[in-house]
Amino acid sequence: MESDLVNLMRLSTPPIGLAFSSVAPSQALSYRPGKMPKTKWGCSLYLIAKAFQGSTVCFSQQTCICPGANQGLALGFPVNGFPMDYPDTLHFLSCGSRGCPNCEEIKQKYLDCGVSLNLIDEILDGEKFKKNPELTAKTFENYPQYSPPAPILIFKPLSLFSPQEPPLIVVFLVDAIELSALLVLANFAYTSWDKVMA
Repeated sequence: MESDLVNLMRLSTPPIGLAFSSVAPSQALSYRPGKMPKTKWGCSLYLIAKAFQGSTVCFSQQTCICPGANQGLALGFPVNGFPMDYPDTLHFLSCGSRGCPNCEEIKQKYLDCGVSLNLIDEILDGEKFKKNPELTAKTFENYPQYSPPAPILIFKPLSLFSPQEPPLIVVFLVDAIELSALLVLANFAYTSWDKVMA
């Protein structure tokens, strides 16, 4: 699929498109499905980076271990046995679980699922996205829930899509100057100045 926008902007990184499908493309990169610890898995961003490098990649609830990635990719909650339950998630996204009364129990739960010690340390330290678990819980009150239109989410270079089957979403990986140009273009045909928030 050709794009006048891409050609005119001379982007340093070609954009990728996203589409849902019932079937995974035969040569697509993906993590191996299955329940932990047998599944082969890694960070979804690694595969998305591969799409920006020209590969076709795909995700499903069975191959995407991380609960956050499943939600972010609109796949729903994972079905592969990653042991992060709601209280663990609240601590993970805020202050972590180190020093909590059940810290050793949480650590053992991840060990039993085959999670590496390095990743367990990161989980116990927490991401520090929110101030505390209580604030994180309030954030989740309006958290959107998605049901995917099809079980497989495909990422591939925009050039590999056809006009007959265009992508659902196009993703641009841009620098600051390219972002400025996209923001101007996104507002171009609208009466308001705030069609795009950045």
